[in-house]
Amino acid sequence: MKLELKIFLAALKERRELDAILPDLLSAMDYDVIAKPGIGVRQFGVDIAAVGNDEDGVRKLFVFVVKEGNLNRSNWDTGQTAVRQSVQEVRDFYLRSCVPAEYGDLPAVICMTVGGEVDQSLGPVVAGFTQQNSTAAVSIVTWDGDRLAGLITRYMLREELLPKTEQAHFRKALAMVDTPDVSIRYFRSLVDGMFAQPPANVREFEKTISRLNVCLQVLFTWARDENNLDAPYQAGEYAMLRSWAAASGWTMGDVAGKRRALNALTQLRGSVLGLFKAYVEKLAPVFLANYALSANTRSLEYIDVNLRAFDVLGRTAVYGLWLFQELTETGDDEGARPDELSAEILSVRDSLIALIGNNPVLMTPVLDRQAIDIVLASMFLASQGASDALKRWLPSMFTRIVFAYRSHDKYPIYKDNYRTLLQHPLARDDAYRKKMTDASSLLPTLACWLAIIGAEETLEDFGDFAAKELGHCNFQLWLPNAASETYFWTATGATGGMTMTSLAITEDGLEPIGLVGREIEGHDEFGSVSAMRQGVPSLVLTSCRHFQIPVPPQFWIELYKAPAQSSTKEADGNDQLEV
Repeated sequence: MKLELKIFLAALKERRELDAILPDLLSAMDYDVIAKPGIGVRQFGVDIAAVGNDEDGVRKLFVFVVKEGNLNRSNWDTGQTAVRQSVQEVRDFYLRSCVPAEYGDLPAVICMTVGGEVDQSLGPVVAGFTQQNSTAAVSIVTWDGDRLAGLITRYMLREELLPKTEQAHFRKALAMVDTPDVSIRYFRSLVDGMFAQPPANVREFEKTISRLNVCLQVLFTWARDENNLDAPYQAGEYAMLRSWAAASGWTMGDVAGKRRALNALTQLRGSVLGLFKAYVEKLAPVFLANYALSANTRSLEYIDVNLRAFDVLGRTAVYGLWLFQELTETGDDEGARPDELSAEILSVRDSLIALIGNNPVLMTPVLDRQAIDIVLASMFLASQGASDALKRWLPSMFTRIVFAYRSHDKYPIYKDNYRTLLQHPLARDDAYRKKMTDASSLLPTLACWLAIIGAEETLEDFGDFAAKELGHCNFQLWLPNAASETYFWTATGATGGMTMTSLAITEDGLEPIGLVGREIEGHDEFGSVSAMRQGVPSLVLTSCRHFQIPVPPQFWIELYKAPAQSSTKEADGNDQLEV
C-alpha cells in the first residue's frame, strides 16, 4: 500500500491536490487545522497551518510550505515562491505577526513538504539550511513523499480502518483503471465495505469520508496517468451517493452533528467536482469537431457509438448542473468565486451545444432510458437560456425517431440488454416493432419538453403520429416520493413513488403535463427526500445519471409555466446545431 501511495503523492500537483490531501491527513492525526490553502490572498509562505502533538509529545504549531513533485534546485532557491524564500518569509513575518494569540507561545515547526523526494544533489544543501536556521523555538523539517505515505498508511489506511479485504478491492481498482467497468466494480466494493457498519459517531463518519477521499484521489491520479478518467468519474458519483446515505443519521439530527456531517460531505463534493471538471475538460476539445466523439469511441458498432455519446452527454450536463447549483449557493456574494463559476458554466454550456451539433447520433436515441441524459442536458441548457439550441435539437430528434420507426431501423426500445441492442431490429415487421415499443417513457418525456420549448408544429405531428401509429404503446412517467429515499442513494429496495401509465400524447402536448402537474399539486412528497430538504438537488440528478433512474418530472414540469427564453448570449457555435 505504501508504494502505491508514494507513486500517487509524487504525481500530485501543488494546488487543489497535494494541499487538499494534507488537511485530511492532519485531521486524522488529531491535529487542529487552523489555516488552509487560499488563492488570490497573501499567505506569507504558508500553505497550511495546524496545531497538534509532535512525536515527542509536545504540543506545537506546524506550518507547511507545499511544493509538488521533487524538491530540486529549480524550486528550492529560484523565484519568489521558492521553498527557501517561503521558509524565510514564514520565519521573518508569519510566525511573528500572523499566528493567532492562543498559539503564539507554542514551539513552531516549519515543514517543507513535497509529494516526491529531495534530489540527491540538493540533500546536503537542505540539511545545512535546516541545521543553520533551526532553533529551540522554531525547527525546520522535511516531509517528503515517503513520510507522507507512511503517515497516510498509519493514520488513514491501516488495517483497523481499512481491512485487508477493502485494501484488496482498492488495489484491484487501481490495477484495472484502464478497464473502467472492472475498476469501478472493485471501487464500489471498497466503498460498500467502508460503510458496511454505520459509523458510531460523527467523528468516525468524518474519518471515513477522509479515507474515502484519499482513495478517490489515488484512483484519479492513476487514471490520469493512464489517460482514462472514466473510472474515477463513476467512482466519484458513487462515493457521493453512498456517503450521503451513510450520513442520514446526522444530517437529520442535532445541529452540531448535522453541521459537521454536511461539512465533511461538502469537502468530498469538492473533490468529486474536481474529477468531473477534469473529465469534461479532457473531452471538451473532442466536442468541437464533427464526429470526433464518434471516432474517439473506437468501435465499428453503431450501438457502441450511440451509447457512448449519450453517456457523455449526461455526464457533461450533470457537471454543468452542479456548477449552476454552486453558483446559486453563492447568492449575492462578490469576489472571484462567482465569476469563476459563471465562466465555467458558460464554457460547459458551449461545450454541450457543440457536442450535440457535431454528433448527429445524439438526435437518434435507441434506448428508452436515454431519456435521462436528454432531460439532464435539456435542464442545463434551459437553465442557461439556450432555448434556441433546444428548439433545433429536440424537434430534429422527433423527426429522426419517426423516420427510424417507419423504416424499421434502430428506433428506441425499452429493453436495455446489450445483445438485444446489437441485434435490433431482429425483424422488420409490425409484430416485432409493436413488441419492442409496447411501453415508453422517452416519448412522453420528449413530448413534454417540446411543449416546454414551444415547438407547436412538431407537437402537432407528434400527436398525429401517436394517434395513428402508437396506439399499442403505453406512455408512462415515474413520480418519486418520500419512500424513494433509499433507492436514490443505493439503487436497492423499493423504488417508491408511483408510475403514471396510459398517458396520451395530444397535438399540444399538454395532457401529460397537465396530469403530472395535477398529481404533483395533489400529493407531492418528493420535497421530503433528504437531498431536496437539505438544498442539494444536484445530488438527486447525479443519482439519476449514475443508477439510470428516471429524472423526476418535479424538476422540470414547472418550466412549462415559464418556457426558456432565447438568450442573446448563446454561444457563437449555435449554428452548429442546424440539422
